[in-house]
Amino acid sequence: MGSGDRAPAAWADSTIEYEIGTGEVIRLLTSMTDPELHPASEIARLYVERWQGEVSNLQVKTQQITPGQVLRSHHPDQVHQEIWAHLAVNHCLSRLVALMADERREDPERVSFTKVLKEVRRSVIRQIAYAVNRVLDIADDPNRYRNPERAPRTSARTVKRIRQRFGTRRTPPNTPVTVKAPPRTIRVLPLKIS
Repeated sequence: MGSGDRAPAAWADSTIEYEIGTGEVIRLLTSMTDPELHPASEIARLYVERWQGEVSNLQVKTQQITPGQVLRSHHPDQVHQEIWAHLAVNHCLSRLVALMADERREDPERVSFTKVLKEVRRSVIRQIAYAVNRVLDIADDPNRYRNPERAPRTSARTVKRIRQRFGTRRTPPNTPVTVKAPPRTIRVLPLKIS
């Protein structure tokens, strides 16, 4: 509550007690007092579901980010960017878990987030290894990827204007950016002694 907010004059609440499989008794205090509208069994079930939010925080903090690792960024904007990146990756992995669960027609809680994360990491590493191998293949056969020879080309010089007071000149459509340059010959001039 803010400093200007006041507590309600009367606060109606109800207490729900339930026992979980281990014999432990859980006691919940809730403002939902109508048992017809909000049955105690439903509130107890929703309380258990509430912990799914905590599980997703755990996924980001301790499984996705290496334990003990701090954010690498030192500037606030970069910290925000890094946090958003972690949240985006977590969202993608959670969607993948949900898709896998839907495909198998089972509860997403039955799909291990940790195992999916490890498999995605391995597949990224495999992609990098594949890319490196492709680069090495290219290095083995450079003729396969070589551009054909072509005559030297040149482009008209232009002056870069930072602030343009006047509109730029429009070039006619289909005007080539570069044109063929005449062959260059180098001729050494004799040294003049005065």
